[in-house]
Amino acid sequence: MASKSTFAAGLNEPSSLAFNSAGDLFEADLGSGKIFEFTPDGTQSTFATGLNHPTALAFDSLGNLFEADFASGNINEFTPDGVESTFASGLPAPSGLAFSNETLPVPEPSTAGLLTIAAAVLAFRPRHCSGRSSPSATTPR
Repeated sequence: MASKSTFAAGLNEPSSLAFNSAGDLFEADLGSGKIFEFTPDGTQSTFATGLNHPTALAFDSLGNLFEADFASGNINEFTPDGVESTFASGLPAPSGLAFSNETLPVPEPSTAGLLTIAAAVLAFRPRHCSGRSSPSATTPR
């Protein structure tokens, strides 16, 4: 039988996990409204605070962290340095995020992949090759 060990304790309703390219683990803490970062050696630090029920995390290919904020209906984007911006708002209780290597059929190709948001059933193209743009949305038919 496999043995069990505790990697982190004292969290308040962990709701999502995601790894960055450096191997750091990020945890969305629903109850505290925070995102915690854990290095491979187990060192814990607070990456973001003041969130409104973070329920999902996903990294794009550029190293940006996206967070689904369930109660506010926002998708927040964090640069690798922790700078926060609102990527999308007004969504009906976003609760899941995933990136793929796919791009939308648009004139300017995306360099970060396709972001799928659960519950909202939308797909957003996070940025063009030429820089930041407003999100483009598609709904399934």
